Amino acid sequence: MSLVLSHGKFGESAIRLVRVLRKGTLQELRDLSVQLLLKGDFTRGFTEGEALPLGGEQAIAERVYALAHDHCGDQIEPFALVLSQHVLRFFPRVSEAEVEIAERVWTRVSVSGRPHDRAFTATGEQRLARVVRTAENAIIESGFTGLPILRIMPGDAENLGGVFSGTLTARWRYGWSDVPYALHWPQVRQVVLENFANHPSGSLHQLLHDMAQAALDQIPAISEVRFVLTVTRHHAADLSRSGMQNDGDLLVPEGGPLGVIEATVLRSDLP
Repeated sequence: MSLVLSHGKFGESAIRLVRVLRKGTLQELRDLSVQLLLKGDFTRGFTEGEALPLGGEQAIAERVYALAHDHCGDQIEPFALVLSQHVLRFFPRVSEAEVEIAERVWTRVSVSGRPHDRAFTATGEQRLARVVRTAENAIIESGFTGLPILRIMPGDAENLGGVFSGTLTARWRYGWSDVPYALHWPQVRQVVLENFANHPSGSLHQLLHDMAQAALDQIPAISEVRFVLTVTRHHAADLSRSGMQNDGDLLVPEGGPLGVIEATVLRSDLP
C-alpha cells in the first residue's frame, strides 16, 4: 500500500514576550503570545526523521525575540507580517508561514481621575492577529477573544426580561495589507459592541449577522467577519424551600451546557 503525506506543519506556540515601549514619561507595553507554524518541503522530516529547518524550538523562539527587539511596536499585525516575511526569506524550503499573535489587553489604572503613566490592569480579553504568507500573497486577520458581553433583556407586563450573557470571539480578514490597524481594531470592536447594545430583541443568530454587517458596512478594508459566541444560560433562583415566592430578577448562571453559535459573513462581490 502506498502512502502520501497530505498535510504537515511544524513550529512553536506559546512564545511569550513583554515589550516595554518608552515614550518619554509615558510607558506602553505589549504582552504577547506568539505561534509560528511552517509548511514546506518537509516530507522526509515526517517519514524519515530528517532534521527540520530553524534548529528546534529554542532557535525559533530566539528569532521571534530578535525580531521583536526591532519590530514589535504599537500594533501586532505589522510584527506578524515581519515574522512571516523573515521566515520565507531566509528558509527556502518553507513555502508557507503562519503567524498567530494573541495580545493581552492592558489598560491604564486611573489615579485621581487620570490614567497612570506606568500602572495597568487587565481582564480576560485578548487582541488577535494572524498572518498566513506564501511567496505570492499574505492573508491578514485581526480580532479579539474572551470579550464578556451582557445585556438585561426587556420584559413586558407578564414576564420579566432576564439576562443574556456570553463570551464573544471575533476575527476579521483584511482585503489588503496597507491598513491603519491602530484605527480599525478599536473601530470594529466599538461597532460590534454598539450593535450588540442597540440590537432589538430577537434571535442570537440574527444578532451575529447584524454585527458583522455593521462592521463590513463601516470599514471597507474588511472583506470577511467571523464570530463565535458562547452563551451562558440563566434560570430563576428557587426560593420555594425558603417559603418565598420566586423572583424573576434573581438569577443563577448555569455552569453548563453552554450554547455556541458561529457565523461568518463576507462581501458577496469577492472574487
